[in-house]
Amino acid sequence: MIFAGAALLLLVFVLAKSVRLLRARAFPWRDPRAWSAAAAVCLGITFFVYMFGALSGFTQTSEVCAVKSGHGSGNRPDSVTETSFPLSYECRWNDGTTIDLVPAWVNPAVFVFATGFVLCSAKAVHAAVTSRAVTSRTGASS
Repeated sequence: MIFAGAALLLLVFVLAKSVRLLRARAFPWRDPRAWSAAAAVCLGITFFVYMFGALSGFTQTSEVCAVKSGHGSGNRPDSVTETSFPLSYECRWNDGTTIDLVPAWVNPAVFVFATGFVLCSAKAVHAAVTSRAVTSRTGASS
């Protein structure tokens, strides 16, 4: 229940930041705060998508695998392999059937938004350093 509340709060934050960025008529390319906001949005989406994938097989993994594979709820998988990155809950049966409970779009989305976070963070630092250098040059000449 606590996780659901935190996820909802994160979703509201991400949506609010996204709307704020989209409402700006022209993206302030030199403003470090805008890049920081974009980085925060990317990080929030990354976390939300990763947690969505992580919860795909969180409870009763064996039973969910059996139902999704068409084996029926009584035929549990012989092995379940879980990995954190790339995120996967893979169920295997001795007859060669394999099913992954994590949707196929989760790992690419996590990669894309994590990359966006890194790039926006780097651009925020670059914009901050550049604006500081410009401010110190104009301040020195006055």
